[in-house]
Amino acid sequence: MINIEPDIKICRNILEEYKKMTSTENPEVAFKLSQLALGMYDRLNEIRLYVSKADKKDLGKYTKSDLKEYLRSKMKAMEYVHIESKHIFLTVKEDKKLIRY
Repeated sequence: MINIEPDIKICRNILEEYKKMTSTENPEVAFKLSQLALGMYDRLNEIRLYVSKADKKDLGKYTKSDLKEYLRSKMKAMEYVHIESKHIFLTVKEDKKLIRY
């Protein structure tokens, strides 16, 4: 039986951290969050591929298409967090570069 609960919990934590983050407060937090979201995106993609190849008994009460669709929605959320956090990091970095001159 496939257990994706720990991975989904990590996704929730990443989303909560993203919601707490302010845009200019700490660029290092934005960079770290961007990297975590990208890593989680890759992990969810691996699980999604596993679901495609898994036997029905490994999936429990869910169908392959339901699980793949659910995982894809979580992947989209992680992609969004990655892009937005990276944008915040790069914007703050660029602003700091302009202040020096």
